[in-house]
Amino acid sequence: MSSANERLHELEDQLIHINGLMQALIKLLPDGNDYVCIANELEKQLFEFQKSFDDVWEDLLNL
Repeated sequence: MSSANERLHELEDQLIHINGLMQALIKLLPDGNDYVCIANELEKQLFEFQKSFDDVWEDLLNL
């Protein structure tokens, strides 16, 4: 099992990736295929982040 600190760093890495996707969306017109692909990936990454965050939060509460 990873330490709490390692898991928090993993969450930070996920947030950095999500931020990059959001920055890409800002730069694209909202009617192109690239926009749709990035929006879909962002939605997927946000779902994964929420799941990871909930798992880490639950583990921290149980310390």
